[in-house]
Amino acid sequence: MPRMAEGVRERSTGNFCRPSPSSVSLLHYLVIAPVKRVSAMADAVSLGEENVETYVRAGKDEIASLSRSFNRMRESLKHAMAMMT
Repeated sequence: MPRMAEGVRERSTGNFCRPSPSSVSLLHYLVIAPVKRVSAMADAVSLGEENVETYVRAGKDEIASLSRSFNRMRESLKHAMAMMT
């Protein structure tokens, strides 16, 4: 470890990285908001709501995959319920 000049203290940055406000906004827009929206829709479906909107997210990322899976599950559930009546 290199020696420091007398009277100079080493600044400790630790392992913490402070995200910029723009990266927090981007994270919220791309990940947090869509997951919250699908979660709220899943709650509504689980409580028996039939008129839950379809959530479409184009792309090949995980959120798009989640939206396709949710919509497929919602349609399968609707079909199964119709067969029971």
